[in-house]
Amino acid sequence: MLRSRMRDNRNMLFATRLMPLCLAVSVSAQTSDLEFFENKVRPVLVRSCQGCHGPKVEQAGLRLDSRAALLKGGTRGPAVTPGDPNASLVVKAVRHDGLKMPLGGKLKLEEIEAIETWVRQGALWPNEAATAGSAKSIAERAREYWAFQPVIKPTPPAVSRRDWGRTPVDTFILAALERAKLAPSPPADRATLIRRVTFDLTGLPPKPEETVAFMNDPSPEAYSKVVDRLLKSARFGEHWARHWMDLVRYSESHGSQGDFDLPYAWRYRDYLIRALNQDVPYDQLVREHLAGDLLARPRINVRESINESVIGTAHLRMVEYGYVPVDALDDQFKVVDNQIDVISKAFQGLTVSCARCHDHKFDPIGQKDFYALYGILASSRHGQRVIDAPEHVNLHRDELVSLRGSLRRELGRTWLAAKPNLSAELPAPPPAAAAAGKKPADPPKPDCGPLALWRELKDLAPGDAFRAGWEQAAGNLKKDIDERREFNANGFRRKWNFNGGADYKTWFLTGNGLPDEPFRAGEFHVLTEGDRLINGVYPAGVYQHLLSRKHSGVFQSPRFKIDSDSISLRVLGGNFAWARVVVENYALGNGGIYPATNLNDDTMRWIRFDTKYRRGSHAYIELAALEDRARSAAGAPADGRSHFGLAEVVFHDGDQPPKEELAATALLLEGAAPASTAQLSERYNTILHRCVEAWIEGSLSDAQAAFLDFFVRNDLLPNSKKQVPEAVAALADKYRVLEAEVPVPRRVPAAMTGTSFDQPLFVRGNHMNPGPPVPRRYLEALGSPSCDSDQSGRLELGNAIASPSNPLTSRVMVNRLWHHLFGSGIVRTVDNFGKNGERPSHPELLDYLAAKFVEQGWSVKAMIRLLVTSSVYQTSSTPSADATLLDSANGLLQHARSRRLPAESIRDAILSISGELDPKLYGPGIDVYYTGKTESGGKVGPLDGARRRSVYQRIKRNAQNPFLEVFDAPKPASTRGQRDSTNVPAQSLAMLNDPFVIDQASKWASRIVADGGTAARDRVERMFLRALGRRGTEAEITASLDYLTRDGGEETELLSNQAAWQDFAHSIFNFKEFLYLR
Repeated sequence: MLRSRMRDNRNMLFATRLMPLCLAVSVSAQTSDLEFFENKVRPVLVRSCQGCHGPKVEQAGLRLDSRAALLKGGTRGPAVTPGDPNASLVVKAVRHDGLKMPLGGKLKLEEIEAIETWVRQGALWPNEAATAGSAKSIAERAREYWAFQPVIKPTPPAVSRRDWGRTPVDTFILAALERAKLAPSPPADRATLIRRVTFDLTGLPPKPEETVAFMNDPSPEAYSKVVDRLLKSARFGEHWARHWMDLVRYSESHGSQGDFDLPYAWRYRDYLIRALNQDVPYDQLVREHLAGDLLARPRINVRESINESVIGTAHLRMVEYGYVPVDALDDQFKVVDNQIDVISKAFQGLTVSCARCHDHKFDPIGQKDFYALYGILASSRHGQRVIDAPEHVNLHRDELVSLRGSLRRELGRTWLAAKPNLSAELPAPPPAAAAAGKKPADPPKPDCGPLALWRELKDLAPGDAFRAGWEQAAGNLKKDIDERREFNANGFRRKWNFNGGADYKTWFLTGNGLPDEPFRAGEFHVLTEGDRLINGVYPAGVYQHLLSRKHSGVFQSPRFKIDSDSISLRVLGGNFAWARVVVENYALGNGGIYPATNLNDDTMRWIRFDTKYRRGSHAYIELAALEDRARSAAGAPADGRSHFGLAEVVFHDGDQPPKEELAATALLLEGAAPASTAQLSERYNTILHRCVEAWIEGSLSDAQAAFLDFFVRNDLLPNSKKQVPEAVAALADKYRVLEAEVPVPRRVPAAMTGTSFDQPLFVRGNHMNPGPPVPRRYLEALGSPSCDSDQSGRLELGNAIASPSNPLTSRVMVNRLWHHLFGSGIVRTVDNFGKNGERPSHPELLDYLAAKFVEQGWSVKAMIRLLVTSSVYQTSSTPSADATLLDSANGLLQHARSRRLPAESIRDAILSISGELDPKLYGPGIDVYYTGKTESGGKVGPLDGARRRSVYQRIKRNAQNPFLEVFDAPKPASTRGQRDSTNVPAQSLAMLNDPFVIDQASKWASRIVADGGTAARDRVERMFLRALGRRGTEAEITASLDYLTRDGGEETELLSNQAAWQDFAHSIFNFKEFLYLR
């Protein structure tokens, strides 16, 4: 019944209000196909096919290096049938369908699929004639192409008409119209204008009271007041952040089979919203996106107490990783290629990725340019960065340091004063595993701890028998120690040792838990719950948690080439901190062929990683606390507490790690042989006394630390509130109170500093065939010098792109703003300013705006204000007869373009009009609602998305919002500055049948009925004004009332008939006018 009524309703109401609409065709379709060919197909043909079918060799008379050659084919006939992969010989060959090519083995599945897609799309091949000048140097080619010319602000042209135009923008537009003998369209009516500018600036419809106020405001400043109000609205940042998110392929997961989450990615989205609302200068944003973690003066958000600049680099991590790729270098190549593609398109409007296999066929971009950028990006690592300002994250730091020192001193004095009767206590100490609340190892290991001698000798009689027993036991122990030391001395290369600062300074670290220098032996952690005071005593090393296990820490080695079968680390840790070998920068490695382990043992021990499979690969070692891991841990605790420690790293080929050298037990072997249990007990007491004194003084050796640690962990010294004086317990209690107030650091995915290196050029884009290294720098065409050899080069890259002298940055950005406000860019291919893109329709206007943008301090809001207050922006969308004849594509902007709303604005408008929209800003992404199981197994969110704006919907690569997708929300794969704008049946079906739309129509109807009102006519008029931003015509109101009373009853009955009002509300949502801006 509802569907039938909906059809009648739509047909009736559509007849009353016809709107001239054009089916939107993406102007970038051909450009996208060319990019697909250059990025996905040409590299495969060059690498795998043209060696036998190219200019030097033509086996079977076939060449595969031009479209003409493919169509001509060889002895078997044409190699491709454009549009029909199944009939194309080249596709059959790579599928191994009869023919089996290439000779080196079958191509990868994704390479075969790329060739199939390319043929299906028509086997497009760029016009090689366009590269005739490629013999010229890159600098010469750059000088000859408009986009690389310096931006020089032109003088607005003279025009004959003086009564039209509010800004210099209008002068440029009018001059072109006058040359074409055209006049601009009249201004749009006020209802149309406020709806247009409100959607363009905030992505939401105007409220009815805003529309009425503007229509009734007679002042000349009425419109400018509307613009200023919208620019100040928090909704502005939400809307324009969504535009920017398309450029950086924003996603909260990594795609591929696992579609692993990207922890805290949503903080980047919130960063964009804040930055745009605050009108942070665009050149500052560029620098933050490329090197926000390296800026000498980062941008601090005092109110939130965070470092905003660091967050900018999060987009570098929004890449798609393979699922446990066998070839890690190939995966890194794809990741860095995507980063280069996004950076070069988003900020420069260039397709630099087309130069990874050869010099760019059309633009002044060399293959060396690609690998120079590759070195910059590959010299950085992927991880989580803390964004808290130091004073926030280091709360109570000085007090905790002081209390910890006092606790060490007073607890040590307690141990010295206690004079424990060790003879009574030693015979039956609790096992170490039991003390830690763990099951003993199975099978039990031989007892080699400090009590081993006591257990063996305690029952012997004093005198000769005891001496003989000592000689035998001590001899066996010494032999064991010597054998361990000899084992460790052979076959192990001690790569890094942290009993001192020399090796420490070569590693990379982030986080407030890590020190400026390695810790000396004797450090400890104050326990924050339970009766025990400290956990134990550590040897010298690096520890992230000594003040608080909430503190952050990532500790990474320099980059090295794996040349051993094993790598062993002496580590400790807990609560899902991890240690791993990161191979070729693959950030998601978590075991298997990517060596990694969770650390869940607080005692220092050796762990071994098997690296045989990865010999020859480049890698680095990483230890990270739970929240600092690049990949979240399933089942991990949510309290933010975690810890790790590292003492030593060795490389070796054997399958056994180094053995513990029993340094603590060896202390007992020093001095004359004891003759009795009493003398042996005294030896224990003497050693322990020295250890405690050294602990108080901070002068412990590793051996003494191990000895004292044994006694602490086994509760052989007073270490609980019940056993120590009240004053000591009070110190621990005060520590716990302060530590509980320490905040868990806020983190974002971000770039991290690593070993800088120059990337070898991959010959023909084949990562298995490296050539000479290419010095890191920006594009040769822009005269960029090489980067500082000690740094990645990201800072220099950011400065080069953000420079006022860069001819592309300001042009590209103002063109993007123009595109979103006018429906098409001055350069219509907004992501491609190269020769495969389109030339500017108004080149002088573009340069005027680019120069003005820089003059105004790179202010995005000032530029938007200039554009929307222009007369050309305010024209109606009705073309003149002459314009229809002479400029059917409206390239001269004689009238405003009718545009469909972006997907997010459609959904947000529905929420806003129904009265359900929650204006809350910021926060974690809302899980998407699905009627079935998600492809990635993700959680299913609420139907209404928690009533939040679409920008807050969680975006997972394998589980996107189906309602937004049907209205052309792009997949987060690469830069999409210009979305497709399709008109397909699925969109009408979504507006008719999607449960979200139906639910919101119901809620709108509930509000209408609940609000009362004495006349159905008043309700209908208010609904038109709320949904369409205008008053309904008399014919529309009459037709609507006829429909409502036909099935909803007479006036009195109709006013309370919610079903009738729901159907009517649903009908309005289905107006084409609702989806479009005029």
